[in-house]
Amino acid sequence: LIVHGFQDSEPSVASLSSSILEYQRENGRRYHALSRGKYVLPNDEDENNRLDLQHELYVRTMHGELALCPKAQGARNVLDMGTGTGQWAISYGMGTTPHFPTIPCMILGSSLVGSPVTVCNTDLEPAADLHPEAHVIGVDLSPIQPDFHDSISQPIASYGTRDDSRPAYADSVLSAAHLSVPPNLNFEIDDLEKEWTWSHKFDFIFARMMLGCFENLPAMMKVAYDNLEPGGYIEFQDMALPARSDDGTLDPNSYLSKWCDACLEAGQNLGRPVWPVVEYKNYLADAGFECIVEVQKKWPTNTWPRDSNFKELGMWAYANIAGSLEGLSLAYFARGLGWTPDEIRVFCAHTRKDLKDPKIHAYWPIYVVYGRKPFDA
Repeated sequence: LIVHGFQDSEPSVASLSSSILEYQRENGRRYHALSRGKYVLPNDEDENNRLDLQHELYVRTMHGELALCPKAQGARNVLDMGTGTGQWAISYGMGTTPHFPTIPCMILGSSLVGSPVTVCNTDLEPAADLHPEAHVIGVDLSPIQPDFHDSISQPIASYGTRDDSRPAYADSVLSAAHLSVPPNLNFEIDDLEKEWTWSHKFDFIFARMMLGCFENLPAMMKVAYDNLEPGGYIEFQDMALPARSDDGTLDPNSYLSKWCDACLEAGQNLGRPVWPVVEYKNYLADAGFECIVEVQKKWPTNTWPRDSNFKELGMWAYANIAGSLEGLSLAYFARGLGWTPDEIRVFCAHTRKDLKDPKIHAYWPIYVVYGRKPFDA
């Protein structure tokens, strides 16, 4: 594990700095230390479990693929921006796609309405091709990757109160997602908004769930462009706000709609807007990319769809969002809107009811956008 950007690092890179453990504590949750305050989601165990679950949700959404661009296989130098718990980077480095054990819908969905749905039970499925030739770097503000857990003698405790609706399976099941770190993967703790100092360029840069992470996302795309080899690809997988419904069952005045509006307002107030995912293709074009492709997917908010595939995705999406709604909201709304913790928790309770209501046929729009740096660039 490499740590960048701390004053006690000489020269600016250290094997492991105690500074990264000086976490910020806020409203019962724990947050990153490097570039304090930039990222509004926690880095405690509850949130890390959610990130592992979210990785599984994305892989299922992509029908088992880690990426959709041509560099989904065959890349040599790969960068995973905002790697989180590192599950995507580990999976790419190993050439495997991790899946959680079989979980009935009623447990995973925390009493969601609908008949039980069985999730496929496959521990490790080989990807289309193994990637032993790839060198993967995963970068994040928080040292929450398996390499880091192996580097300290004491476990990181979980701070904060678990949401009441959070599925009880989380601690036991999600631990299965923590894979061994392959030798062709390195995790680095760094701030991507600072100067990139890698001595080589990449042929594949991957980023997922970057909503509200960057002050200037189009500028970050240009930085990525400059750090790609000619012919290299960048791919974004992101969720768009607000939630939508195609049949009008999501009322603009519902708590779910208001929660989405609050996220957009908070991001704007904090100087880190939720950049519109529908514009990603234009941002990539402005940065110089070509052969840009946009693929749209959907995450139902619960198990309301009749289609079995969408019902299953809705089950996972409900656990991902509703099961951790307070963690997604506390710092965002407190810092960005000035709300009190009690106000946020009450608001989340109302929002969770909307997320659980099968009469509201809402979904989260999911976009995959990728582009290529010209060969003659």
